[in-house]
Amino acid sequence: MKLPETSFERSSSALLGLVSRRQRWGLTLKGWVFLFATALLFVIAGVFSVHPFLAITAPEATKTLVVEGWISEVGIKYAAEQMLSNSYDHAFITGGPISGFGGYTSDFNTYAQYGFSRLLEKGVPRDRLTRVPCRVTERDRTYSSAVVLRHHFQINNLRPAAINILTDAVHARRSRLLFESALGRDIKIGVIAVPPSEYKATRWWRYSAGVKDVFSEALAYTYARIYF
Repeated sequence: MKLPETSFERSSSALLGLVSRRQRWGLTLKGWVFLFATALLFVIAGVFSVHPFLAITAPEATKTLVVEGWISEVGIKYAAEQMLSNSYDHAFITGGPISGFGGYTSDFNTYAQYGFSRLLEKGVPRDRLTRVPCRVTERDRTYSSAVVLRHHFQINNLRPAAINILTDAVHARRSRLLFESALGRDIKIGVIAVPPSEYKATRWWRYSAGVKDVFSEALAYTYARIYF
């Protein structure tokens, strides 16, 4: 027995059956308002959560610190305080060629040397610091610096069970991901995000520096997550 068609199943055709008209469901004004409000809530939630997501702080219990040499002066000051308070026994400073100088010329023209010099100026003893310069300039600089650090550990027969990476704000999650990829599972990777000095982290969208940092780092992290 064939059931009768409902009003939403009826259709009509024209032009010898070449075209047809069918009834369909569509959003009402109330439906569009609900959809827009839901989307707006997701956007607001993203605005408030993206910075703490990227600027993660999750340290491991270790006496080995890794400092990305390009970080802000606030970060260098924090690293020096940690070293001078004996929170860490040794710090490795990583980084490639300094931007704007035409690429790699020598190990002294790297962010590893730059960070090393600034920590010395803060009073950290030389014998508790090790420069680990990288020569890569074009792309994947953080990952390349992590690979050089891995080689340094291997060559010098160093086997830290865990390290903490000190880096600037929203770069933290990507740094941890790339160091994990480079160093493997034998070393636990912790990370410490230095709060931004140019804007308030809780109101990053009100500052041009905050918008630039968050959007560029969100794209870079997405790329790193997919690529690595």
